[in-house]
Amino acid sequence: MAAFERYLRYLQSVDQAAATLAAMPLQQRLPAMVDLRRQQLGSDMADAFFADEEAYQRFTLERRALAENTALSADERAARERELLSICPNPCANPFVAQLRSEADLTDSAAIDTLASDAAERHRLRLERLARKPPHAWNCSIANARPGTCVCRAYRAERARLRNADSAARQAALTDYLGRHFDEPEQRRIRSLEGIGAL
Repeated sequence: MAAFERYLRYLQSVDQAAATLAAMPLQQRLPAMVDLRRQQLGSDMADAFFADEEAYQRFTLERRALAENTALSADERAARERELLSICPNPCANPFVAQLRSEADLTDSAAIDTLASDAAERHRLRLERLARKPPHAWNCSIANARPGTCVCRAYRAERARLRNADSAARQAALTDYLGRHFDEPEQRRIRSLEGIGAL
């Protein structure tokens, strides 16, 4: 079945199941949606469209469960959260990593203010701390970039550049471009979006 027809069938199935899904607890709703997507779209197309979103939702649910687990100490909760971040795909984890980094920066800044009463000494300590960071960590906005958007924009630009080539040459060049610049999940996402005319 054509990708576009599969996607329409998926949307119809979601509409039909909306009331049932809405009545489910959050912990049950996500697995139900995951199953529905793979039944209607197939694994490859479902992964291309929804893998990052599903990973983010699983991470959010597990993080909420940690926050609500009163049996854990603050240190245990922080350690479990770091474990979750370590297995979460980068696009999903980046905002939380940036948040944790900001919180650590604020804590360090408060400690520096307490340790040093002299403004010049505080400035020196902050510069010293910054020098220990890798350059990519100096600006948290880098961590909050949206790779998926950049991926699609880059591919569209390359496709536009090749628009005057004949069909076979253009397809070969685009396939080569995908293989050189994007990993497999990104390639599947681009192909699926292209298949339904959404790219």
